[in-house]
Amino acid sequence: KKQLNNIEKAHQIISKVFKFSQNRIDRINQHVTIFIQNLRDRSYSRKPINLSIYDYQVINDYSYFALKNQNNKLDQLFDKFVYFFKLFKVKIILPTDLFLIFWNIFQFIISYLFFIYCSLMFFFGQNTQDQIHFRVIFWIILVVFILDLCISFNTAFFHKDLVIHQRKQIAKKYLESYFLFDFMSIFAIFFKLFVYNQLSYNPDHDFIIYLYNFLVFSRVFTIQNKRKQIQELITLKDNQKHILKLFDLLGFIIITAHFVCIEWNLLAVYQEINGFEIYWVQKAHIQDSPWTTRYVQSFYWSVTTMSTVGYGDITPTNTYEQIFASLNMIMFSCVFAYSVNNIGMILQEIEKNSKELNNNLSTIQKFLNRKQVNFQLKSRVIHYLNFLAEEQKDRDKQAEDLVFNKLSNKLRDEIITEINTKILVNFQIFTKNFSISTLNKLVFRMKEVIILPNEIIFKEEEIDDQSIYFIEDGIIEIFHQNLRSQGDLNVIKKLGKNSLFGEISFFSGLQRKASARSVNLSTLYKIKRQDFLEIIIKNSEDYEKYKMIQEQIIFLKDFSQINLVCYSCGAEGHLGQECRKTHQYFDKQFIILKKNFSIFQKRFTQIQRRKKIEITSL
Repeated sequence: KKQLNNIEKAHQIISKVFKFSQNRIDRINQHVTIFIQNLRDRSYSRKPINLSIYDYQVINDYSYFALKNQNNKLDQLFDKFVYFFKLFKVKIILPTDLFLIFWNIFQFIISYLFFIYCSLMFFFGQNTQDQIHFRVIFWIILVVFILDLCISFNTAFFHKDLVIHQRKQIAKKYLESYFLFDFMSIFAIFFKLFVYNQLSYNPDHDFIIYLYNFLVFSRVFTIQNKRKQIQELITLKDNQKHILKLFDLLGFIIITAHFVCIEWNLLAVYQEINGFEIYWVQKAHIQDSPWTTRYVQSFYWSVTTMSTVGYGDITPTNTYEQIFASLNMIMFSCVFAYSVNNIGMILQEIEKNSKELNNNLSTIQKFLNRKQVNFQLKSRVIHYLNFLAEEQKDRDKQAEDLVFNKLSNKLRDEIITEINTKILVNFQIFTKNFSISTLNKLVFRMKEVIILPNEIIFKEEEIDDQSIYFIEDGIIEIFHQNLRSQGDLNVIKKLGKNSLFGEISFFSGLQRKASARSVNLSTLYKIKRQDFLEIIIKNSEDYEKYKMIQEQIIFLKDFSQINLVCYSCGAEGHLGQECRKTHQYFDKQFIILKKNFSIFQKRFTQIQRRKKIEITSL
């Protein structure tokens, strides 16, 4: 036992010695590594030639111009491309440019018509000699496609929340996306016009020619992207969107049926070349008919197979056709289900507003019936709800705010600045009197409000938040309450789009001089007086200007600085209730002078008295 203890102690001592030695070796290695690194830092390894490209990017060494100006062949090509367009002073086209939108619409229509016509001539009329008009069409399309290629190299694009205008980035973006499809389509058209010299004529059914024919349609991907851009840029109402979706769905069904009928015909061509005795064209007895008859029969089979299971007049006659028909029936079942589902969703969206209105009418009718409201009042409520639904059908303020809040802060600020600046610069009451810095801050204090029909905005002789209102859409009535009849209103003015009201209280701080209400559903922008004062008090010149306007209104009744005109005569300097044209005017100075005027009466200075007459009495 004692021997075992000695062995364990010896093992522990040896372990400690080894551990200490290993730690010592590690420390020595660490010192050696540090020493070598210090030598390297003081030696030739720190020469610029030993630095990598990443090192130059990190230190951002502008003095090392050779590496920064070293371009590869692709960059040199881009530089030449940019120089070419700069040489001819070609401007960058914005993606929201009206010219570009109309150009894309034109491209979309003419390209699809060209593709449909080419598909008919390539795959049905291949036994017909090329016509002159077909060659003219090819020439026109080639020019249009090349022009669109040049336009695409000069069209800015959206990246996140920015618009990219740099030509090199535009070119790289286009080369990485749709350039290859456009180039293949242009190359195929060019080859047919100048090399092969045949457009659709292919009586031998050469497979290579069919491949070239398919290359013509490679541009369809670019056209689909243009269609997407058009839908993003053009704003439509809900009803117009639903109609567009229906036409879009109808076009999808027609294109799908057209594509399948081409395949059905190519299957017949394949069987005809390989000497099949029985195939669907022979069974229909149209092998010697014009190509238009063959297309109609193929399209008819495609549509009937898509919508039903066919009528049995055109049926597969061999194994190849049966396999093809089975695969297409599986595909068509998905297409048909997709189409029916989309139609149901579109109809559901169309009925959404009317369904909501019917639910509201049903709810209010139950309430009014339970409270035993008279029939006349119930009719007014129902008519008002119908009117309100008609006014609100294209507006959803809550949904707009929800989507707007999802945008980045920078985008939100840019949108607010553009929208509110357009409104504010229309009124000289601000642009003439206050500085640009104040106006730039003021646009962020403007609030959009939706006013319901017949809703009172403010009342006469009322002191509210004293806001000023700008009308973006709708009609506002300015009126006085008739003192003789409590229910009658004396409407003095109807204001429409791009008008303002409430400026007297806004600038003077006085109570309202008239009442205002909305005739229909109106969209207004307002600025509270308190928000305006918080901004303007920071600018001494603008604040002095404001105080001068305020004192002119309060003490001198001078409204010229706020461009206020009389609603009756259109003149500046007085309000409608003080207009001499419609109200009796009393000249105070004349009345005072008249009342104080008297004719001077001349008096005798000496007064003669009558002598007393004495009467003697008896």
